[in-house]
This record gives sequence, structure tokens and C-alpha cells, in this order.
Amino acid sequence: MKKKLSIVLALLLSVLFAVPAFASVGIKIAGVDIGAATDINFPVGTSYDYDGSTLTIPTLATSVSTITSGTINGATIGASSASTGAFTTLAASSTLAVTGISTLTGRLNANGGVDLTSAGALAIGATTATSVTITPATTITGALTETGAATFNGAVTLGDAVTDINTITGKIAGATPLVFDGATANAVYTILAVDDPASSSKTVTLPAVTGTIMLSSAATAITAGATPTVTVTKGNQLFTDTIVTDGQNQSLAFSSGGAAGDVLTIIFVTDTGGSQAEVITLTGTYARSTGTLTLANGTATRYVVQFVSDGTKWNEVSRTAVQAA
Repeated sequence: MKKKLSIVLALLLSVLFAVPAFASVGIKIAGVDIGAATDINFPVGTSYDYDGSTLTIPTLATSVSTITSGTINGATIGASSASTGAFTTLAASSTLAVTGISTLTGRLNANGGVDLTSAGALAIGATTATSVTITPATTITGALTETGAATFNGAVTLGDAVTDINTITGKIAGATPLVFDGATANAVYTILAVDDPASSSKTVTLPAVTGTIMLSSAATAITAGATPTVTVTKGNQLFTDTIVTDGQNQSLAFSSGGAAGDVLTIIFVTDTGGSQAEVITLTGTYARSTGTLTLANGTATRYVVQFVSDGTKWNEVSRTAVQAA
């Protein structure tokens, strides 16, 4: 009888522990506590250590275990809600497919890049202030739509060919929104400044012609003396020539012939308190004038002479009679 009972007990034990199942117990795999789970099946041939409350599994060898419920470090595992997913270790050439919604509270390192195909979308950030930093050079091949405010620091290139189209449908803010470097990259710039339009919007139309924009500028004083030189620049130029010595005649020359279309205006001002007239003669290779200009004796009276350049010389186009101070 004892021999029969031993055989029966041995058979029962072999059936019970062929594929062990544990319900609502603490589980450790290779020394890592993964919490509690129910109805977890383990392969035959694996050594287990159960102390009455915790099941310790040294290794799962090459077997695969599927956990369809429970938690891992507080993360819910399952297949029926948007908060569930799969935990997988990928080889370098493997692909991770996420079909639901995954929330990353830590850091995602995608050394091989992030590929979005078909109608996929990558959402970064939340409703609160969140920043996205892209450190290495990144190429975006398709269309990129940014719906929020964007800040680009460092050098920015818009387009790589004259056929590229850059469209600005919004406004450009700032009183000096554009700064040009010119052919030489240095700390000297041409700055485009815009006045505040104040009460109503203004429109500036660029004509469909090739030419140079004429600008107004402050008057430049010609150094007084017997043989002064007018230092020519570009565009619309205004000079003042004030006589400081009574009766001193002048031979006035230009430093260059200017650019075609440039306009140059000189305001001659007589001395104060003198008793003699002064004669102005335009000399040199860059002037075409209708004779001399006599400044009659007067106190700070004015004469205005205007020239236009043909690209070689300055041609006198007008002169006024004497004007009171």
C-alpha cells in the first residue's frame, strides 16, 4: 500500500509542476523585481525558487514569455487600451512599430533617425511650454509645417537656387528688420530702417525697372578756401559752400564724375558783414558748367546750383537767382 501511494504522489507532483502557474505572487526575473502578475506560465526545465510569497527565476534562457496584464514598475501592460504597448529590446537593424499612443516621460535617443511614413505624425511637447532641440545637421525632405512660434538661432539658409520660392504672408516686425553685409562679411552693415506708419498703413512700390534708389541725406559742408574739392559719393547729394573770407574767389572741382543719374546740389552762402562779391568757377575734368557764378555782396544770401551726372561728368542743369538769408 505504501508503495502505491508513493507512485501516485510522484505522478501528481509531475503533473502539477510540469508547467507551473502562479497567481498573485511577487515575481523576480534575474534578480529584478517586476511586481505581481497572474496566470504566468513558465517553460519546463527552468529552476525556480519560491519562498511562499516571491517566485525567483534565474533566467528564461531562450524561451519567450508574454505578459498580457499586470504592471512593470508601475506601467500597465495589456492589449486593450491606448496606454498599453510592448516592451522590446531591438537590435541595430530591427524596427520598432508602435500602433497605439506611447508616452515617453524620459529621453528618446534615436541614433538612426526617426522615420515618418504615410500619414504618420510626430507630436512633441504638450499644452505647456516645451522646447525641441535638434543638435546635429538635420535634413527635412518633405514639406514642414510649423503652426506655433519658431526661433532659429545661428546661420539660416532659405533655398539653394534662384528658382526656389520663399513666401512671406505675415508681417516683418521691427524698426530695423533687415541688415545686409554686402560682398564682405564684417561688422560694417547696410541697415534697412522702417518708420513707424503711425495712424495708417503706407505702401512703397518698387518699379519694374533697373536702377539705383535715390536717397535724401544731410548736407555736407565744403571746406572753405580758394580751391576746395567736392567729394562725390553715390545717389542724391547735397553740399553747402559758405564763404568765410570777404572777396575770396573760388575754383571748385569734383573728386569724380559720379554714376549716371546721380544728382548733386550745392548751396552757396555769402559771408556776413563783407563788402565785396565772390566769383565761383567750376574747374577740373569732371565739370560742365555755364560759365562762372558771381555771388553779389550780401549778408548770408544764397545761390543754389544743381548738377546731374552722365557717368563721366557733372552737368549743370539749373541755378537760382540770389535768395535772401
